[in-house]
Amino acid sequence: MQCEQTYHWQGLSSVMRYFNKVLLILILSLIFNAAYAIDYRPGTSERIDTREYSFNYHNGTNDYEWFSTNTDMRWAVMFNFREAYPASYNANFAITKAFIYFPQIGSSATVKLFPNNNGQPAVVPPLATATANITTHNMTFNFPQTVTADTVWMVVEYNTDMFGPYIAASTGTGVHSYYLTGSSTSAYYANMAQSGFNCEFLFGLGGDFVTSGIDVALVDFKLAGDMVPQGRVNPTFRIYNHSNNPITSATIDLKVTSPNPDQIIHESIIPIIGTIPPHSELIVNSTTPGYSQTSFLLNRNAMQIRIRATLSTEFDELDIASNNTIVSYANIFTSPQPLYITENFIRFNDFSYISGLQDQLEDVSIQPLYYLPILSDTLSQLGALQRYNAYGYSALPLTIVHGNAPIIGSHIADYWNLFHSYAAAAVNQKTFISNWDCRITHPSVGDYIRLQLTLTNDNTYLYSGTSELNLTSLSRLYIGLFKKINIDHQPRYVFSKWITYRDTINTAIVHGSSITKAYNMGLDNISIADLNRDYVAIIWLQRTDNRDILFAASQNFDAVVPNEDVLMPRFSINVYPNPVLNREFLKLSFNAKSQMKSVQTVIYNMKGQKIKDFPEIVGMADTREFTIPVADFPASGIYFVRTRCIDAKGVSTTYLNKITIIK
Repeated sequence: MQCEQTYHWQGLSSVMRYFNKVLLILILSLIFNAAYAIDYRPGTSERIDTREYSFNYHNGTNDYEWFSTNTDMRWAVMFNFREAYPASYNANFAITKAFIYFPQIGSSATVKLFPNNNGQPAVVPPLATATANITTHNMTFNFPQTVTADTVWMVVEYNTDMFGPYIAASTGTGVHSYYLTGSSTSAYYANMAQSGFNCEFLFGLGGDFVTSGIDVALVDFKLAGDMVPQGRVNPTFRIYNHSNNPITSATIDLKVTSPNPDQIIHESIIPIIGTIPPHSELIVNSTTPGYSQTSFLLNRNAMQIRIRATLSTEFDELDIASNNTIVSYANIFTSPQPLYITENFIRFNDFSYISGLQDQLEDVSIQPLYYLPILSDTLSQLGALQRYNAYGYSALPLTIVHGNAPIIGSHIADYWNLFHSYAAAAVNQKTFISNWDCRITHPSVGDYIRLQLTLTNDNTYLYSGTSELNLTSLSRLYIGLFKKINIDHQPRYVFSKWITYRDTINTAIVHGSSITKAYNMGLDNISIADLNRDYVAIIWLQRTDNRDILFAASQNFDAVVPNEDVLMPRFSINVYPNPVLNREFLKLSFNAKSQMKSVQTVIYNMKGQKIKDFPEIVGMADTREFTIPVADFPASGIYFVRTRCIDAKGVSTTYLNKITIIK
């Protein structure tokens, strides 16, 4: 009878080991606080509503809540308004107010503005001061006079404590945020990033840019609606008039294109109705009268689309063109992802609470994964710390739903609501990977197994060059080995090691193509039987810029082949001559070394258009050859031969061969 594999504290020795770890953590924490005089707790991940125009560096979420026991603590952000404009343009900002998000209501705070002096607030009387009682989370501090500057320090005097109140910050670079440190005789403002803290305080300044001419900016532009093939969408956008002149004649030139350079999805001129007053913002969305009149239908094919929007006004010749155009991309994909992952970075003691909350989700396509990045913790692995550090957060526990939806901490009251909403959004994400295959073999010599992964794109048109958003080159491939461990009488997938980490894909997975990657994984004394029973491989493809997971799947080990037969080439394709120059024919030959149920071959051009279709070969176990007239190719150029084979076990593999035709 097999015993249930359950982890729990056993006996006095385990308890003593646990308290030794806690004591070590407390000692390190005291050393840390003595050095930096600040500490934090996880924030609520609440989205901050900024209703007014403001200049800030945060991302709008309460990810960290900072505190210090120093009674004269100062928190600061250095604002450089010149960064918002080209280097040759003289930009100043007329500051009238400050915006701060406070996690707790009560007490009071003082905000002061100082000029910059070699990367520190100048030791002079403040340019402006505002004090207010904290009566709401989103506080506005109105200055008694306007301060105009190109660079300014916003210093906040606010007493905090480990039990609250706190200063809120969001995940970010940390290069703009500072805290006061040092002794009373040699105090200075230390930079958060240089101290190892990747976050920006939830501070902002209100007012407007002071320009010598006209500046009307297209702040934001998106397509909203049914982002599926033949779905109806509407433009939504924001325009801000920074100038002293009203804008009475404005349009947006919209052009939506596909990876096919000859295909324009939509092109139109959107008129802006009415006047945009000086120093004001125009927002066009679903509540705007006449909004539906700008709608249009997307193409019927699955594809990436490129959206280019350019703002024009009657002051084009005087306007700053650098902030009038927005270029973005959107994915119109149709294939469902086989799996959606939730990555949980936790301490062992957080298992029950976090997993208990997530167990309430009934959607079985959401797979919770568990990493224990604290190396002194039970079940911890160095690879778990590596993954945690890559996300750039500094708090535990941390939940990230399908790559880009973080929940920091577990004490927040609305953890379940956040997790449920993020999971619902994740399962609506589609992929351009239409088929995938993972073959696992166990060579007769060597303590390792070999994984061969094939990803195929049959349906979706993608950009593949360097001048556009190339999803393949922008993404990295991960394959993690996770162990199924019973905790609280439920199987949990706990990170064991990486099979591959951040591997690049050098060939674009364009429409009608596939890529194959192979990896060796050391067994480290794990038997094949244990591998089959206790482990699973999780595979995902993740963007490096916004962390979107474009594809995820799981692979168990119940089909490990105990020999190297499947690693031998069972099917090969030969094209001769290639390139084809001054020839009337070319030959295409197939060689099957084992029985193939089906072989299907199609030739496409660079645009993904079908040039030639071959009859399906059924029951092939020999060599076949086709002679193709060069006249079948409409012009000189590059063409692709896509061949899909289905073997005797029903496993599908797609091959892609490039042909160069020179007429």
